Amino acid sequence: MTGKEVADLGKSMNVPYMVIQIGRSGGKEAYNSIYLLMLSGAKNVGGEMKPQYIKVQFINRSGSGFSYKIDAMSTVSYP
Repeated sequence: MTGKEVADLGKSMNVPYMVIQIGRSGGKEAYNSIYLLMLSGAKNVGGEMKPQYIKVQFINRSGSGFSYKIDAMSTVSYP
């Protein structure tokens, strides 16, 4: 899809272009799981178009610092 097609589809579906998710990693207090979901297109799920996002993970390298590794890990669809 072109950038314009993605933008038009996003407007018609009324979905966010980006979503940030933050949570504890494995229940450990000093480690966070941070994900950025970026709209990349749409997927037909049961006859209904659902937004599809590229899931980017920010991996905390140390519980005591702010050093991160950034990894685009998969695509996901959300209702």
